[in-house]
Amino acid sequence: MRWSSGPTPTQRRREGRAHRAQAPRRTLAQLAPRPEDEAPLAGLDDDEEERLERLVPLRYHRLVASPVAFLRGSGARMSDDLARAASTGIDVQLCGDAHVENFSLITTATGRTILEIADFDETARGPFEWDVKRLAASLVVAADHLGHSVTVQDRAARAAAHEYQRVIAQLSRRPRMEAWHAALDADPLDRRLLTLFSESAQRRVDQVIGPVTRHTSERAYGSLLTYRRGEPRIRLRSPYVMALSDDEARVTLARVLSRYAASLSDDRRALLTQFTPVEVAREVVGIGSVGREDYVVLLVGRDAGDPLVLRVREVVASHVGRARGVEERHRAGERVVAGQRLLESTSDEFLGWYDAPAGGRDRSFYVRRLDPHRAAVDLARLDRRRLEAYGRACAGVLARAHVRSGSSDVIAGYLGEGERFATAIADFAQAYRVRNEVAWRRSRRAVRKGGLVGR
Repeated sequence: MRWSSGPTPTQRRREGRAHRAQAPRRTLAQLAPRPEDEAPLAGLDDDEEERLERLVPLRYHRLVASPVAFLRGSGARMSDDLARAASTGIDVQLCGDAHVENFSLITTATGRTILEIADFDETARGPFEWDVKRLAASLVVAADHLGHSVTVQDRAARAAAHEYQRVIAQLSRRPRMEAWHAALDADPLDRRLLTLFSESAQRRVDQVIGPVTRHTSERAYGSLLTYRRGEPRIRLRSPYVMALSDDEARVTLARVLSRYAASLSDDRRALLTQFTPVEVAREVVGIGSVGREDYVVLLVGRDAGDPLVLRVREVVASHVGRARGVEERHRAGERVVAGQRLLESTSDEFLGWYDAPAGGRDRSFYVRRLDPHRAAVDLARLDRRRLEAYGRACAGVLARAHVRSGSSDVIAGYLGEGERFATAIADFAQAYRVRNEVAWRRSRRAVRKGGLVGR
């Protein structure tokens, strides 16, 4: 029996060009209108009843802090906007929330310093351009917030779109295994990317680049852990990290470690058994996730100087899937884990998921290792040159992640080699900056009038 080799790269690129009939590249600049009588907080509080009520004011406080924070916390609203517009129909596994602050620098177990996507809560299948549009919009909003001119904003968005286009084209010509393992290695950039991060963040990353010492893990967890009589403990900081009652802590630990372990492979489960649970606390992180059942779990391995911290996060249906009207095949926790495993070029040994009742209803969770050698960008350091450099770096990460879905030739065919894609993305980003600014101001007034902030 002879097997067909399937479409050739040329045929796949031709397929990509054919998608231009459905969505010409210039249409990617278009921003569909929203209802004129829409309430200021529409699309932001649809699931408020599912959150911990006492934390809802904190969520709104963070949401309206700035246009950058508003864009980051209103991903569901942006997904709805994207769903209203023309679509290429070329689906990949999306990050789902490719905001510029959702990327981070990490050092791998082999000592490589790379840039990676940091948040996969909204990962889902969808048109590749959704991630690119969100990244470009966040770059422009951040640039405007930092006082950069419209010209600088436009250049940053164009540079990111060009880099995405370039990396897709480059990886589409590589063997599949090479493209699968591609990652953005920061070392050949003379470590210039590190200047975008705060000094404390740089130190966290640098700790594993130089000689490793016995106390590296202790120092790396920084403000998250404290030591009492030489024993690690979670540092409590209400309302961000809060203690649980003894009974609740015992039940939560047992539930996490038993149910979650079932989602791990045999070798990872064996590794988990080599750590002893010590403590669990409730955690409040991010903007969109504030009010969910999130926890941080402390375990120790060989001794007290060998801590392991797991982050347990509740997730719900992806706003990407909801905006597209697509029914998800997996529960939310499993969806996040499957998407992260596909998109990440690095591996989290403890990534898993479980479903369990909590707070009076069924909830879905995923668990991942909290990497102490991970650093988020310091937006205040993004001058004009750095803004472009970092935007290009993030776009390269997105392209490499999207390639793992296997559609690089089709995407490359659609994008082509000219300026049309970059121009459309930059125009969209500017239009979305204006919409985000208006929505932020209206929402800030509504939140203050409603007394939510500072309640």
